[in-house]
Amino acid sequence: MNPQTARVPGHYAAGWNSAGPAPGFSPTIMTRKKDTYRKQKPIAMSQWGKDHWSTLAYIECRCVDHGGVPDRRHMRANPELHPQFAHIAWEDDIPTRRKGGKLKHNHDDWSCVDDMVAEGLVRWLGTGMNPVFKLTERGLAVCTAIRKHKASGGNFAGFIPPPEDTLPPRPEPQDQDEIDLREALHLTADGHPVHGYAGPAAPLGPTP
Repeated sequence: MNPQTARVPGHYAAGWNSAGPAPGFSPTIMTRKKDTYRKQKPIAMSQWGKDHWSTLAYIECRCVDHGGVPDRRHMRANPELHPQFAHIAWEDDIPTRRKGGKLKHNHDDWSCVDDMVAEGLVRWLGTGMNPVFKLTERGLAVCTAIRKHKASGGNFAGFIPPPEDTLPPRPEPQDQDEIDLREALHLTADGHPVHGYAGPAAPLGPTP
């Protein structure tokens, strides 16, 4: 992979992670289709089904045991939407199962995370290619309800979130441009360089 090309915002290597290419993948540079990605209207939490709730429960586990860093191999990734997270062949559309079994096509687990960010349950830290998730107080409240539901013998498809007026207020919306900018500058959410990145090839500002 050409490190100069990889620094261009919006370009990623499919199946590539910090340990190198995923098994069976060659490091082909792909362009993230931002227009398709950004035009997706978030699915309201009241319409979530099995895939949203299981993904939220998975994120909670990663926050508890892995510092909020997801394992992309555990998540559905449509390479047309999120090529930077692709890790399996996606020959046929694998839709997201919504409330009542309704299907949402061109929607993967990373799209579910986008919906969670829009609902104020999850903060997307890190960068667009190396995400680190953090649950908000609102997200923790919903995860607590999911655990209670599952411990009582329920399943993800049958989970009903707590009433809106019982949840903590929504935090300020997270700007996707903020994530893209950190990706362009290779910075984490707190302004530190991404682990293993030595810095830009050229100064970002005017030279003295």
